[in-house]
This record gives sequence, C-alpha cells and structure tokens, in this order.
Amino acid sequence: LIYVGIIPADVAPPDGDARAALRAGTEHASQHCRSIHIVIEGQGLRRALIRSISAGLLLATRKTSRGFHIHETVEGAMEATGLSAEQCASVMADAGDAGMLSSPA
Repeated sequence: LIYVGIIPADVAPPDGDARAALRAGTEHASQHCRSIHIVIEGQGLRRALIRSISAGLLLATRKTSRGFHIHETVEGAMEATGLSAEQCASVMADAGDAGMLSSPA
C-alpha cells in the first residue's frame, strides 16, 4: 500500500491539535504502507520552508524516516512511488476525476 497525501497551496499550517492528529495518523499509516508521500503544494519561500521543516521533523522525530517523503508536486510524488508510468497515469486520472487534485493532471 502506498499513501499519497496532498496539502494544497492555499491551506494554512495546522494548529497544535491538528499536528497531533497528523502525527497519530502518520504513525498508524506507517504500519500499513510501504511508503508515504506528502505533497506540500505551492511556490515561494514560505512553501519551500514548510517542505524543508517537514522533512527535517520527519528525520528528527521518527525512529526511521525510511518510506516517508516530502514533495512539491503530485507528479513528483507519483514518480517516487515506484509505480509504472501507466499505473501513475491511471491513478492521476482517477484522482482528477474524483476532484482530488487542485490542478488538472
């Protein structure tokens, strides 16, 4: 099982309660997933800092950060999953049809 979560560019950073819930959810998911890919969309210094800080926190707070990846784009996350190009295209099409992507794939 591969998990890809998307945080759109217009979403504010989570508050303390939301961060705790995200940590708990990530711990649970890590027990069942081969890899977890978190996409933090958006351009500019602020979004780049959020991605860097998130990656650093994963390294600092996890017993192992293996299998956890932070990405700037959904396409980059999909490429990193190890799925074939056909599988990635199928997942992207299904996600787009379901309204799960913030921009057309």
